[in-house]
Amino acid sequence: MAAAMNMVFERVGDPVITSDASGTGLVFNRRARELFGTPGRFDPLAGWTVTAGQDGGVLAAGELPLTRALRGESFRDLELEARAPDGRARGFRVSGQPLRGDDGGVIGAVVGFREVPQADRRVAGPRAARSTLDHLPLAVSLISAADGELLYVNAAWEAIFGYAADDALGQHVSLIATPTADASEMQQALDRTGRWHGESESRREDGEMLWIATDVSRFEHPEHGPVLIGVQADISAERAERVARTEAAQRWSSAFEDAPVGMAIIAPDLRMIDVNDRLCALSGYPRRELLGTSLATLAHPDDMALDAESAARLRAGEIPRYRVDKRLRRPDGQIVPVTITVSLVRSPDSEVMYELAVVAER
Repeated sequence: MAAAMNMVFERVGDPVITSDASGTGLVFNRRARELFGTPGRFDPLAGWTVTAGQDGGVLAAGELPLTRALRGESFRDLELEARAPDGRARGFRVSGQPLRGDDGGVIGAVVGFREVPQADRRVAGPRAARSTLDHLPLAVSLISAADGELLYVNAAWEAIFGYAADDALGQHVSLIATPTADASEMQQALDRTGRWHGESESRREDGEMLWIATDVSRFEHPEHGPVLIGVQADISAERAERVARTEAAQRWSSAFEDAPVGMAIIAPDLRMIDVNDRLCALSGYPRRELLGTSLATLAHPDDMALDAESAARLRAGEIPRYRVDKRLRRPDGQIVPVTITVSLVRSPDSEVMYELAVVAER
């Protein structure tokens, strides 16, 4: 029976150790020997840096699993992050219990270690800090600088990109990223300053494309070495609005320049700040001579004050626009009869931004 039990013990795929009451009669199965080496004295994790608990602090020797089991404690799926003296880092879920004799006294202990793959682990660190990150409205991810592996994502990251953390961790960051021209720029900035900010197109789990603003910083993590922390926000709506404004501005510019009538944009101080080619042709003056002057000065002296009352009412908000017939006097003395229509463009808070004058030849 003992031989059969030993054979089963050896074939268990996870590390299992047993000990006598003194903690010196250690027995390791095959996987435990591969992981921890030849059985020695005391807890096999002695000499490792082990973190666990609510605050993620380093465990003292008296809090290591075998020691706790020999004190009579039973525990199940205790989460540990452990770094070996040679720098190797591993995650475990550890279960243990004391072995008791007929009189109920502790005569030994058994402890089993279930290794947790990287993809199933969150980054080691204070749990309170991780809880804070999980509640941030911005997406936060931690990425291995060496191989681009996702090491941690918070709840906002999951919401933006549609992946559950369990499906994302351990995957390459290309899971969401698309190749962009900014990749080399980002690397140069990180090499130069350790930080980068930019916008890039990213892909959700369902295939939808998003525009993401990302701030990336590089730092040295105690377990994972060089890592990148990314703080990301979905700017798809803002970018679409920005593109729409740009396209609208381009359409306006095209319409302004190519209009078959003269057009001028007039500042609140009545100086023309932009004019189109048709107004230059009607007035006989080049653009450079019109900018900074008043539209009224182009009129025949007898017509300059024809719209004074209407202009005052327009600026007072009493009327939305007005029309007036005037004569333009070109520098060569030619008189050009025109109809001028003037309206106001106001800001959302009703402040006058500029006047728009349309000058059509009669």
